[in-house]
Amino acid sequence: MLNRLTCFMKKHITTIYVTSIILLVIITFQNINIITPLAATSSITATSYPTSLNELSLNGSLIKLVIVSSGSIFKPTITASDFVLNNAPIGLGISIVTLSPSDNNEAYLQLSYNGTVFNNVITNFTVTALPSSNPKAENLTSNNLTISPAIPLEGYLNYYANGLSYPTSVAISGYNIKNNKLYLNIGLITTKAVSITQNVTFYYYIDIFNENGISIGNSGSYSSPNSITGVPSKNIAALINKQLTLNSALTAAYRITVIITSVSIN
Repeated sequence: MLNRLTCFMKKHITTIYVTSIILLVIITFQNINIITPLAATSSITATSYPTSLNELSLNGSLIKLVIVSSGSIFKPTITASDFVLNNAPIGLGISIVTLSPSDNNEAYLQLSYNGTVFNNVITNFTVTALPSSNPKAENLTSNNLTISPAIPLEGYLNYYANGLSYPTSVAISGYNIKNNKLYLNIGLITTKAVSITQNVTFYYYIDIFNENGISIGNSGSYSSPNSITGVPSKNIAALINKQLTLNSALTAAYRITVIITSVSIN
């Protein structure tokens, strides 16, 4: 800023310019917005498809999540990183997340599972929707779901039944106590499609256990199964009077296991 001071002296005018320096200190305050998760006023429910989660069906299973609160929704940009699986077996993850096209408070999580074996029933499996999943920034954890391990085949802890093919009936048709020969009638079925020009072949083995769980006879094995070809164009086969020679007498209490290891359709 320039202030002009003028002095009049006899016929001589002297003009003196005085510069005033004003130091202006400007302090600005920056507003910092800190977003913290809100205390949850909503809740979330989880439903599995299939309804019974099993080690053998985990890969590809769906979890339906529904936010239960008026006005609470999922963001349209949700991804797998917006959710956490709690108490999940090793190897279980989320492969795809889909928002319901009709209800934006519903989301579907498709599970992926690498097959890592676990042996205990999990009764407290839950899903957490992180604050990044919804506009209210709420941290929402679902109800408990149960995940069951695959049931090991008796006597073979590393082998598991997949349920696609199985025996429909097992009945003793005869037993010769003199030579310990046991005769069985067994029905087999597969849920796989068999066309009118195809035949199904079942690969199977049979084990007989006494009351103490000790094997007393078998026919075939997991590594070397028996085989039988079914009825043409049908998904069934029947073993009639299948003979097994026991290595000890049949006890009053016993168990018969029939295991289908695989099927081929040609």
